[in-house]
Amino acid sequence: MATSGTIREVTTVATSVRRVAVEDLAAHLATLEAELSEGKAIEVMRGDKVIAELRGKTAVTVPLSRPDVAAMKARLRATWGDTVLPSGTMTEVVRNDRDGRG
Repeated sequence: MATSGTIREVTTVATSVRRVAVEDLAAHLATLEAELSEGKAIEVMRGDKVIAELRGKTAVTVPLSRPDVAAMKARLRATWGDTVLPSGTMTEVVRNDRDGRG
């Protein structure tokens, strides 16, 4: 799909993205800058190929939550029981795997 001379809206189930030809960036800069400032995404095309994706910076922050350590320990115990591996065991497993012995 050639996009020269226009900005095209490409809509999928998950998202809506603008596409603009690389040679048209300067002509549509004000429009694209406004869309980027709203947090929208823009794909830059050369011919039929996407060569870059620009994403506006959004102010959305996701609060971090504390992990449920008790639940994590319960899952580990359910998986491994009370097994205690000797010191260096995991290092040997990794080395053997890298050397093709494992």
